[in-house]
Amino acid sequence: MKTPFIFASFLIPAALSAQVVLTDDFSSPSVDSLKWIVATPVGGSSVNQSGGFVTLTERGTLISQNSFSGDIQISGSFTMNQNLEHFKIVARTDGSIPSGNSFAERNGIIFAFSNDGDQISIQRIDSNNNHTNLAVKSYALQSGQTYSFSASLIGTSIGFTVNGVEELTAISDYSSGGKIALFSRSGFGTSSTLDEISVSAIPEPASFAVLVGFGALGLSGLKRRRK
Repeated sequence: MKTPFIFASFLIPAALSAQVVLTDDFSSPSVDSLKWIVATPVGGSSVNQSGGFVTLTERGTLISQNSFSGDIQISGSFTMNQNLEHFKIVARTDGSIPSGNSFAERNGIIFAFSNDGDQISIQRIDSNNNHTNLAVKSYALQSGQTYSFSASLIGTSIGFTVNGVEELTAISDYSSGGKIALFSRSGFGTSSTLDEISVSAIPEPASFAVLVGFGALGLSGLKRRRK
């Protein structure tokens, strides 16, 4: 019988595939309240969705309703609309603003695009508003241009990919929660427009080991039967 080998060969590809746990193409008439909490922390803040896009203005923020435990990858694409804009993706956050943070930044691991500074970075802001740059790189950014991104958090290993190229890596075990947040950091009426976002859960290495073990046992059994 070949059943053990066939069984394992189906399991292994399934385990190697990341599972999408949140996706939004912003095609609905308004922000999906089942997926997002909208935060407008200052007078000029806004979050507006229409035509398959959502625009975050002057610290307007989307915070995921759900928390995501374990290893994740956040992917999407966006456009910065003005020259002084900062766009940030936050992971491992509880969604709160640390006391004393005048920029309405959320605590957690932050993947940042700085248009006025022409740089990208991975940052950490803890619940006491301690701010650490984990990795920084010069990167020419232009308003009106669309950028794709992917932010991966696998254990303590963090990676930041822009337009298909891994640009930054860092190490941190910091977490204040399991939510993600997306926001425009600048306070001068600047904005960023998102056209899609997805969060995928990455299978743990232990799952690979178990399923590869099943595959090895199945293959061994098949070889014994052929002898």
